Amino acid sequence: TWPANDPLGTWGLDPTTPVACLTCQDGECTLISPPPTPTASDTGASFALTMPNPPMPTVCAFNNRLSYTGQLQIGKLTTNRSGVFLFDVSRRGNPTFDYSECVEATPGVPTYNSPKQQLPWGDYQIVETNSNPGNWTLQRVQCFDQPAPSTALPFLDSTPQGDVDVTVTLSPSRPFIRCLFTNEAQTGQLSSTGIPTLSEWALMLFNLLLGGLIWRQGARRRSS
Repeated sequence: TWPANDPLGTWGLDPTTPVACLTCQDGECTLISPPPTPTASDTGASFALTMPNPPMPTVCAFNNRLSYTGQLQIGKLTTNRSGVFLFDVSRRGNPTFDYSECVEATPGVPTYNSPKQQLPWGDYQIVETNSNPGNWTLQRVQCFDQPAPSTALPFLDSTPQGDVDVTVTLSPSRPFIRCLFTNEAQTGQLSSTGIPTLSEWALMLFNLLLGGLIWRQGARRRSS
């Protein structure tokens, strides 16, 4: 019977050597080959063994493994600019499973990295720590328990105030979580390449023309 409610993961059989049996006689033990083939279920595992003839002391053991089956996927949606965004992910109480990743986003298109796999159950804090140059505003964070492009509603939908972070919990009832961060670049900032866009060039040209017109009017007043 598997240990119940393990706080980290799911118990199962070792895939290489799930069961080993020994027969012992006169102080010598011999490994039974081939070993029995176990049958696993949601609650445990069992196997049938044909005893040697003549009977002799036999010892069998299951080899178990604790598997981490949680998956966490991070995505970014930008509304008006491309950008590269850095996220730090930390598991509360165990820094062994902390990691970082970058997401490169295109305006209007949700962009996801591949899910981070083999994570133990627990609370995970996702922090957006950095981005490409520019002034960005986090508008929304949505977390789902279904892979994209599922139409399921998010179990978390918020507009963070202040710190750009969210905490989610991987568990047997929610082994997969996908979080989408939506950002908007404030106007007046350069594009992610550092080269002004056409609209930015037009705005700068308008400001130059307007400034020149004001200067000429001031010069005419002074000359009169």
